[in-house]
Amino acid sequence: MASRRARYSEEERCSTGCGRRPKAKGLCNSCYGQARQRRLAGAAAKCSAAKTCRDPVINLKRQLCRRHYQSYLKWGDPLLTGRPDLGKSQKERFWEKVDKNGPVPARRPDLGRCWLWTAGLTNGYGQFVVMRGKRGYPLRAHRVTWEERHGPVPEGLVLDHLCRNRACVNPDHLEPVTDAENKERGEGPAARNKRRTHCTRGHEFTPENTYIRPGSGKRMCRACMKIRDQARARKVAA
Repeated sequence: MASRRARYSEEERCSTGCGRRPKAKGLCNSCYGQARQRRLAGAAAKCSAAKTCRDPVINLKRQLCRRHYQSYLKWGDPLLTGRPDLGKSQKERFWEKVDKNGPVPARRPDLGRCWLWTAGLTNGYGQFVVMRGKRGYPLRAHRVTWEERHGPVPEGLVLDHLCRNRACVNPDHLEPVTDAENKERGEGPAARNKRRTHCTRGHEFTPENTYIRPGSGKRMCRACMKIRDQARARKVAA
C-alpha cells in the first residue's frame, strides 16, 4: 500500500509537510485545528506549565498543552508526570486529594462541612483514577467515598449532592435518587419550570387549570389556552 506522502503530489499536501490532503488555507484538518487553537490563545500560544515547554495549547482556560493538561486531570498538578504516587495505596492516593475543611453549604447547614476534591475536575465533579493492573480507570470521586461507606449505588439510581457542590465527596452530603428526581432537584430550566406554581399571567397551576401535553408531559395553563383560542377566533372573524 502506498504511503500517505506518496499518495498525493506536492501541491496536494498540507503546507506543514505532514503529508495529509489540505482542507482549508493549505492545511489539513488536524494542522488547521492546531493553528486555530494557537490563534485563539493569542500571546499565550505556548504552554504555561513550564518555561521549557513549547507545545501548542489545547486547553485555553488553563493555557496547557495536551501532556500537561492530562497530568492536571489525572494528578491535579500539570507538572506531575508518570506515576508520582508510585508505592502509595489507592486509599492514600485518594484521601491526600481531599480537603475536609470545605465550606458549610448555605442551603443545608445541618449537613456540616463539604469535603472538597482538590485534584482534577470533570464538569465540576472530582475525578479519581483507579489503577487495575497497569491500566487506570477514571471514576467520579464522590462515588468512591459512597461505595466505601455504603457499598455499590443501587441499580437504577444516581447520587444527588444535597449540598449542591459537585466537587464535594462527603458521603453524608449524598443521597441515591432516580435520575428524574435528581434533575427535578437541580437548577436547570426544566427543574425551575416544574417548581413554578403560577403561569406567566399569574394563573395558579391547580389540577383543574393544568393541561399535561401528551408525549412531552409539558404543563400548560388552561386559562391561557382559552385566552389564546378567543384571540385567534376574533382574528379569524375580523
